[in-house]
Amino acid sequence: MERLNTNELNAEFQFSVINKDYSFFRIESSEKHISGGAAFLDLEELPYLRSIVFEQGKSFYMMCSSKGITQTALIKALRAYEGGEALSLVQLFAEDLKPYLLVQLFFNALSNPVFNPKEELYAYNNLNGKLLCYKPAWLKKDAEGLLWGLDCMEVRIDRDLCLHLLAHRMNSLKLKGKMKFEKRKLSAYPQYEFSYHNHTLRRVPQDRLNNPSNLIQKPVEGERGSISFFDFSNYEAFSCTKIGLLYELFRLLKAEFSKYLQLSLRTYLIEENIAYKRKELEAYKGIVSEKVRLSGINLLDEVQSSTSASYLEDLGKEIQQFIPGARCTLGKGFSKEKLNIRYIHEKNYYEEKDFLCGLSKEIGSRGKEDSCKELDPYGMKAKGYAVQHITVENF
Repeated sequence: MERLNTNELNAEFQFSVINKDYSFFRIESSEKHISGGAAFLDLEELPYLRSIVFEQGKSFYMMCSSKGITQTALIKALRAYEGGEALSLVQLFAEDLKPYLLVQLFFNALSNPVFNPKEELYAYNNLNGKLLCYKPAWLKKDAEGLLWGLDCMEVRIDRDLCLHLLAHRMNSLKLKGKMKFEKRKLSAYPQYEFSYHNHTLRRVPQDRLNNPSNLIQKPVEGERGSISFFDFSNYEAFSCTKIGLLYELFRLLKAEFSKYLQLSLRTYLIEENIAYKRKELEAYKGIVSEKVRLSGINLLDEVQSSTSASYLEDLGKEIQQFIPGARCTLGKGFSKEKLNIRYIHEKNYYEEKDFLCGLSKEIGSRGKEDSCKELDPYGMKAKGYAVQHITVENF
C-alpha cells in the first residue's frame, strides 16, 4: 500500500525535561493590539532569552533559559521599550501552551547563537516573533557588491500543526521609490541591517533609521519573494530549495532539541487510486468548458494590493486562452448567475488580523451584531453560490 507524506506534524513533548531547562511567559498588552513592528518583539540583548513567537492581537510568548531568569528582570527589560509600559506577563509551564506555539518556539530558538554554529548552511533570525531563514546565495547585490535585497524563508507552524515555508523578499530603502505604501506607511515597517560577520539580520537602532542600506520586508511593485520548491541536480542546488531547507531544519532541530520534543511528518496510507482514461477526462473538460462559456466568470479581488487587480486580469486572459469565448469580468460582489473566483490572502493572514469569528458565516449575514471586522473566507459557507477561492501567498 502506498504512503503519502504531508506537511502535518506529529509532535511528542517531554514536558518534565522542558520545564526543567526552560521558562515560558505570556506577555499581553493592555492596548487594543501589539504592533507587528514593536521593538520588543526583536528583543535580543537578554542573555537568557531563547525565542519569541507573536501569536496575534495583543499577546506574544517567550521561551527563556531557566537559569538566571526572574519575572522582575524580564518585565523591567520589556518596559524599557516604547509601548512596554502597557505590558504584563504570566509565567507558564510548557504544557500550558498550545502545541503549535510550543513547536514554533523551538523552531525560533534555532536563531539563537547558542544553537546556531557558524558552519551551518543557513542563517536563522527570530524577527517580529517569526523565524526567517536564508542562504548567502539568496542575497541580491549590485555591480559594486552592495546588498540591495534578499529572499528569505519564513518557517511557520499553524494552529493545526501544519508546517508552511513562505518565501519573502526584503529590499533596501534605496528601492523605496519602487514600492507602494498604501495600507501601511514606511514608518510602520521595522528596519533591519545585515551583518556580514555572522550573516544575521538585526533591528536598526534609532540613530541609524532610514539609511538607504536598511532593509524592510516588502517587495518592489510587481515582484515577490521566490524560492524553488525542489531541485536535486546537485547538493548546492538542493540546499537552495524549500525542501532542502526543510531537511536542514529537521536535522538541526533533532541535533539540538531531541530530548525535549520529537517531530515527524504525518503519513497517510493511500487505500485506493482512482484512475481515469484520457477519453473520460476529455469529455469532462468539454462539459466544464461549456458551463464556463454559458455562465461566465466573476473575478473578486479580496487582496486589494497594488498588483492584485492586474493579477486577476491576467488570470482572466489565461482562462480565455484555455476556454475561448469565456467571459471573465472583475466584480464587486458574489454573483448567483456566474461562476465566482475569489482571490484571497492565505489563512494565517486572517488569523493574525484577528478576523476569525469561530463560526462559519453565511454570505449576506454581515450586520451590526457581527463583531468581526472582516468575514474570514476560510470559515465562510457560500450557500447558493458557485465559488472557487484562490491564493498565491504560500507558493
